[in-house]
Amino acid sequence: MMKKSTGRLSLAAVHIDAKEYERYLKKAYHAAKFKKPRNFLGIEKDVPVSQMEALIRKNIHISPDDLRTLADQRTQAVKVYLLGRGRIDPARIFVAGAAGSAAEQPDGVAKSRVQLSLK
Repeated sequence: MMKKSTGRLSLAAVHIDAKEYERYLKKAYHAAKFKKPRNFLGIEKDVPVSQMEALIRKNIHISPDDLRTLADQRTQAVKVYLLGRGRIDPARIFVAGAAGSAAEQPDGVAKSRVQLSLK
């Protein structure tokens, strides 16, 4: 079980036991908007954890806009981190935006590549 703390918690320090995992998975499963197995009365059935996981994975749709939003969030997180250290003049850090689509990436360059620079 995760305890509330005032400090930062690393991902490695987070432990979710099997009961917690199933509880949170059920919440995510029921909140998701996709067709779910129903009983003969038409009521959503409880299904095993493995089936919930499989149905969630099968019905995840990630759009280019979702990827753009994720990239923007990561960009802002890096900017906040760099400014929070107090060693870099804020006037030297700015977000330039994406440099084109993945189709424009040179051969051998990962599509998930990011470029950081200081001026």
